[in-house]
Amino acid sequence: MNYNLKLIERFDDDLSTWTLDQSGGTVSIQTLDSDNKLQFNDTNGSALVSAKKSYTEPTEAYLVEFDFYHASGAVGVMELLDSGNNPIITIDVGSIVDTLSFDTDNDILSTRSFPNSEYNRVIVYVDPAGNIARAFMSLGHDLGSPPNQELAQIGGNKSYSGVAITQISFRTATVSTGEVRIDEIKIYTADLFLYGNSRAEGFNEWTTDPERRANSAPDFNNSEGTVNTYLARLLGGNIGWVANRGMGGSQTAHQDSLFADEIGSHGAKRLIFMGGFNDIHRGITLATMQINTNSIITKAQTASITGLELILCNIFPGSLINTAAEKQVLDDFNTWIEGRATAEGTVFVNLRTIMQDPLDAYALNPDYDEGDGIHCNNLGNHVIAKAIYDALIDYSAETANNILHPLTSTNNVLYPLGWFVESDGSSPSLSPSASPSPMSSRDFDSSILVSPTLDGLISVSATLDSYV
Repeated sequence: MNYNLKLIERFDDDLSTWTLDQSGGTVSIQTLDSDNKLQFNDTNGSALVSAKKSYTEPTEAYLVEFDFYHASGAVGVMELLDSGNNPIITIDVGSIVDTLSFDTDNDILSTRSFPNSEYNRVIVYVDPAGNIARAFMSLGHDLGSPPNQELAQIGGNKSYSGVAITQISFRTATVSTGEVRIDEIKIYTADLFLYGNSRAEGFNEWTTDPERRANSAPDFNNSEGTVNTYLARLLGGNIGWVANRGMGGSQTAHQDSLFADEIGSHGAKRLIFMGGFNDIHRGITLATMQINTNSIITKAQTASITGLELILCNIFPGSLINTAAEKQVLDDFNTWIEGRATAEGTVFVNLRTIMQDPLDAYALNPDYDEGDGIHCNNLGNHVIAKAIYDALIDYSAETANNILHPLTSTNNVLYPLGWFVESDGSSPSLSPSASPSPMSSRDFDSSILVSPTLDGLISVSATLDSYV
């Protein structure tokens, strides 16, 4: 299996791999809202500024994901270009005031509201085989009306000419001035998706700082991370990116109704589901939770996510589940979902046991508590990721399904923090490293293959046991 992560850019290095046009202002890396971002400062109303980078387009469907920000009056444009610099797929923010526009070289425009001076995530789905494109954007944060940062599709499917895409470009417009910011660019083929509430998202509250966003890759030097990024490291040779589709405040009803926009329309091949906590403390009945979760399972199976490609997690405790009735629902749902996993032949992850307080089975372990008794700190997120990783390995070993693959020194982009691969072959060993390579700006050679040897997988698992 090839790495699914083809490009990631966090602007932690320089812009030497980008082609810049600064005729209308400046393009630079600036620390804004506590994180490095690509800043376009357009000061000329008759010229533009741009940054362009080449990439090797996958032959299978893939996703282009990034954080977008435009100041009032500014225009920001993302274009996927062919080798002749012709735009094939375009996302435009601001040409129509406070609006995102999506179009292709072969289809009509679709729009959605996008307020200025606000960070939002944009995801473009590209299918080179079918010449189909889709676009999605996050809908912002409203504590009074969850879920938060859920994705919504912009229009429907759009056809495009089918010309090979070779570059990604960000620019301003020749007729406008102002500031545009870009961060967290990722190009990856769809594989493993993490879906659920804020515990899956990795943070208890979305902020205007994308460094504290679920789709942010953590800095390897400060271990700031979410479940999906820790899991990507642990999976190493098989995965370059685990897509995060957590939605703060969401309940199983939201996760069911939004399945297409979050998972199904993105081409996910494997799915980790972490949901149900918010249902319990908001008084949703066990029967309703079961109906919603069954519907999610059915939708996953309809999307060909079946058997060991589907990973079901039970619910671990938290301070909002505190009455006797709520605790009973927690116990009953956990018993039920384990039974559903067995019946459907899926992977089951027992988060309840590993995350609960050793002295109180209905409280979050204080070592993993971010501070509110509900959400996890970095260590807690890592323990969740490790539990999922271990379950995948256990199920793979038991069935010889070879879901995972061992690391080799030629594909160690996302090995666990503080480790590096010492040798190639079917039984690589991981050793501590004082300075692991940072995941900042890097292209990935899609020709690199990893060995599916199961013995190597078990060897890596045994070595990692001492890590957490």
